Parts: sequence; C-alpha cells; structure tokens
Amino acid sequence: MAWLVILMAINVFYNNTRLNYNDKVIASLNKRKEKQLIAKREFTEKHKDNIEKLNKKHKKALDEFNQKKSIDKIAKNLKMGIRETRLIAKLYSYRGGEML
Repeated sequence: MAWLVILMAINVFYNNTRLNYNDKVIASLNKRKEKQLIAKREFTEKHKDNIEKLNKKHKKALDEFNQKKSIDKIAKNLKMGIRETRLIAKLYSYRGGEML
C-alpha cells in the first residue's frame, strides 16, 4: 500500500514538473517568435523605399519582357543585370507566378 502511495506521489510530481517545463518551453518559443516578427517589421519599415523601387523596376522589366521577349535588351535598357532579368522572367512569366 505504501508503494502505491509513493508511486502516485512520484507520478503527480513528475506530471507537475513536466507541465511547468512545457510552459517554459512554449513561453520561450513565443518570445523568440515575437522578437523575429518585430525584427522583420522593423526591417521592412526601414527598407520600405528600396523595396518599392525594386518592385517598380521588376514590374517594368516584366512588362517589357512580355512585349519583347529579349532578356539582353531589357537588361541593357533598364540597366539591370542579365541574371536578375532572367530570374524575374523565370519567376513571374515562365512559371506563371504572382504579379508584382
């Protein structure tokens, strides 16, 4: 009978410590995720103008690609790299990706 009481006490203690540990792990994960989201938002706000310029440039390159289909001419006219122009065409035009 005493062993049964001891085993029940150990079980209760183990479950309580396990729950506390799980709560601490979940709290630390939530804090880390919150910090990541804040950092991403701050980065986006900081570089908002650059992101808009890049999106406009890529949109212009995509429009010209849909008309001319010449990556070299587009890269030269918009003063972009050929790799960047090729990547834009591949992502947004060839594969039917989302529009900018």
